[in-house]
Amino acid sequence: MFNKIPTKKTFYGKHFLAVLNVSDEVKPVVEVATALAEAYKGKITAVNFVVLPYVTPLSVGVTYSEGPSKNLRTACQYHSQNSPVDCLLLLSHNRRKTISNTTYKKKIDFVIGSYQGFMDIYKNLKEVLTEIPANTMILQPISNKNIGDYRRIIVPFLKSPHTPLAVDTACILAKAYDQKMTILHNLKQKNIEKLCEKTLNRLDTKPDSISMKKTKSGQNSIISRILKEVREDTWLILPAYKSAWWTSILPRSKQGNLFEKIIRRLQIPVMIVKKKNNN
Repeated sequence: MFNKIPTKKTFYGKHFLAVLNVSDEVKPVVEVATALAEAYKGKITAVNFVVLPYVTPLSVGVTYSEGPSKNLRTACQYHSQNSPVDCLLLLSHNRRKTISNTTYKKKIDFVIGSYQGFMDIYKNLKEVLTEIPANTMILQPISNKNIGDYRRIIVPFLKSPHTPLAVDTACILAKAYDQKMTILHNLKQKNIEKLCEKTLNRLDTKPDSISMKKTKSGQNSIISRILKEVREDTWLILPAYKSAWWTSILPRSKQGNLFEKIIRRLQIPVMIVKKKNNN
């Protein structure tokens, strides 16, 4: 799937920003970014950060760049003609503002990053994700596992403006890694047929790779059905639950409770998808 030899640049359809954190998360993030970039005929900018206290000159950050530079070298291995990768090491006093500014300056269409558990989203990533002016996907990977190690993707069709992007993302990744996809829904038959037809036609996905499973409405029913469907070879793609992204992750909110229960209880990769301009 990947050609590690840099080649001449081609026409770019979409621009992806792969935000790298710790080393264990670099490969899954770039794998997802590469699959999506190939589907959208786009390019990738991989960034890692050296964040310094405000009183420390940015020039000092160079002395702490060994780890981030190694992560960027790993990301650059995915460079290909179809999805070229530019690597960028940023020295910053404020990671949140730097990500937002980079998204603006680079005209990013999709931001892809990672997180470590529910509270990492709430404490460290809420403001970053709320301010990003682009489609956003954050992935909780499993250590020592690659995306290709999983055989099935589950995506619930929630009543959310973020759901169509989540379904498209699931289809692209299922096709790229030859995985089965299951859509959990509470739609009328004619609506789910339209969804299935649109998805198959748009993404040229094999009909037998997608299954539709009916679930009852309500938070507890959604959680129960997801837990019932999950196996060790499964990973989950969740649309942000409501238009306001931040309400989706407040621990004491109804929507946040849904996400918290799922993320805390499942030992599988979980990706949360947020559509642009739905803050």
